[in-house]
Amino acid sequence: MGPLLRRIAACSKIGADTSLYIYYFERNKTFSALARTIFGYVEENQENVTLCTSGVTLVEALIHPLRNGRTELVDGYKKLLLSTQGVQLIHLNTDGYLSAALLRAKYNLRTPDALQLGASIQHGCEVFITNDRRLKRVSEINVLVLADYV
Repeated sequence: MGPLLRRIAACSKIGADTSLYIYYFERNKTFSALARTIFGYVEENQENVTLCTSGVTLVEALIHPLRNGRTELVDGYKKLLLSTQGVQLIHLNTDGYLSAALLRAKYNLRTPDALQLGASIQHGCEVFITNDRRLKRVSEINVLVLADYV
């Protein structure tokens, strides 16, 4: 078991930023293997582990495929995010939006980042996986940066 899997092994809910889904689905040269390891772990443990993300991921992941007319990628992302066992798209409620506002104010985060983190916190995720090193300053959730594990 690699270092990243050791960090998430005790977690039942894992928050994930858009980058993880893009690396996994579009087979990014640098991070695809790590993303596939995480998705494999979630699939093997789907009774006990859920990979969570907010609707921001659906928006962000679809921008380029829609812009470039890549309907197969659009359909693939929708399937991955909306109907894959072990993957859950978090719907924010008022508390999630308030959490996002507080995070944005406290850490001067961009709104999408604050929404992603707010959703993960609201949903009870123990960790948040990203590749945005700036998010490590958030203390309300344990932020893991993929580049630290390559």
